[in-house]
Amino acid sequence: MKKLFTLSFLFFILQQKAQCPWNFTVSSVSGSYTITCANINPIALQTVHNNTNAVTYFWSGPTFTSAATTATVSQSGTYTVIATDAVTSCTVMQTFSIYINAFLPTNTVTPATQSVTCASNLVSFTGSVSNPTITVRHDWYSPLNPLPSGVPIASSNNTTSILSASLSPGVYTLLTTDLVNGCISNTNFTITSVNNFPAFNVTSSTNFSVGCTPGNQTTLNLVNPVSTQTPATALGYTMFAPGVTYSAPPWGAITSTITALVGTWSICVHDYGNNCISMLQVPVLQSPVSANFTYSLYPSGLVNFTSTSTGTTLATNLNWNFGDVTSGTGNVTAHTYSNGGIHNVTLNTSSPNCSVTYTINITTVSCTPNSNWSLVPSGVPQNWYAIPAYYGNVTGVLWNWGDLNYDNTMYPVHTYSAAGTHTMCLTVTVSCNTSSMTCSSYSVYRSIGADQSIVTVSVVPAVPIGIKTYELNEDLISLYPNPTNSTFYIKNENQKSGRIKIFNLEGKEIENLILENNKETAIENLNAGIYFMEIKIDNTVIRKKVVVVK
Repeated sequence: MKKLFTLSFLFFILQQKAQCPWNFTVSSVSGSYTITCANINPIALQTVHNNTNAVTYFWSGPTFTSAATTATVSQSGTYTVIATDAVTSCTVMQTFSIYINAFLPTNTVTPATQSVTCASNLVSFTGSVSNPTITVRHDWYSPLNPLPSGVPIASSNNTTSILSASLSPGVYTLLTTDLVNGCISNTNFTITSVNNFPAFNVTSSTNFSVGCTPGNQTTLNLVNPVSTQTPATALGYTMFAPGVTYSAPPWGAITSTITALVGTWSICVHDYGNNCISMLQVPVLQSPVSANFTYSLYPSGLVNFTSTSTGTTLATNLNWNFGDVTSGTGNVTAHTYSNGGIHNVTLNTSSPNCSVTYTINITTVSCTPNSNWSLVPSGVPQNWYAIPAYYGNVTGVLWNWGDLNYDNTMYPVHTYSAAGTHTMCLTVTVSCNTSSMTCSSYSVYRSIGADQSIVTVSVVPAVPIGIKTYELNEDLISLYPNPTNSTFYIKNENQKSGRIKIFNLEGKEIENLILENNKETAIENLNAGIYFMEIKIDNTVIRKKVVVVK
């Protein structure tokens, strides 16, 4: 009798569980239940129920249990979630599976090596892939424009890909991508020669694309052309536009060109000593991205901004510079200006990258000049920073250094020639044609041993409110070499991207580049002199002085 009662009770409980008047679902935040090379992060899962009572959860799976309402899983297998009504104890169960597709494609290149001469440097290589044999892409990279930041010299989406061209010696790379799971395999192959071909590299101001930048143009730069003979001999250069057939050109000294032409450009370097010619073919692409936005003015300085950019994805970051040393993020954002007048507002997109700047006139608050400034140590003996409180509506400035010298640029550098007490004044004019002046007196010494000695004052951009300024952290961002004779490199080991701005001594912005995460960025073709570098990553601004000596 007791056994019969127990079985009846269990049947009653199971019947209750099967007849819960509510249910719940488990879904992936990203919509995917498969971990791939393109999506290597754990899959985030969330639960939603329609119960009016509180619900508790219990997750179980391969080496995994949890009692939270959400979970992240990184292993394949079958997972179970049991939801329990906290009042009635009625339970509902859901089961789902997580998969992993991270198999690398297997690619080969034949032959593994070929030899060329100055008289004949036409070669042909065949790349093939197995596992998978469909939905793949082959990208061929030259040592003149290599991975990771270079652009391929040829691409195809077939199982077999052929590279046939006039190429110079070096180690080349075939990169094969499985377009389904994003997994990548690299295979290197070599071109050898007994002749000495000239070496060089090619860069682009917009990563070899047009259509995103003002004027729809890009600048192609031939970088560091070198004769590899001993002794080295003179070189000549030329660039062939898309559709122009290569021929023996009149060699010149042009190392850059500004273009809006889409297609494959041929950049050639000729060694006059042995007649060897190195040629690199790089594709200039039409950017699928355009940055754009609209805005609406409201009372008390409030402005609503809405991105109307095209070619972006859900993963695209949208960053706003409101032109008054403040910033924002998001597809739709709002900002309240405390000072009226003209402001240059910039929208930057990243992944993919693009930017646009519009000048807007804030008419809903008063327009007043702000000429305040402060003097702070730079960390270098006898060199100080002057930090002005420039607002976005500035149309003119005048620095009076108190020694009969003046500068009318926003970010000048001044070196004092004599010791003494000098009254430094900053006059600021804003877009509504009003001005103000702020002066301070400082003692200037020539003694190297005096900690407070001032010899050179460098005016640097104002620090945005709430942003921390500090010297470069060598563990995260490396700048080298400094000083340099031509090119210096910035290596960003952060997990986030940022922007690099380079200013000359006149305060003119000469470079504005994207600093990608876990990549190295080269700053090239700078004339001899002193430059100021500003790196912004999220809410952190990093500044550094760079010296170019030639």
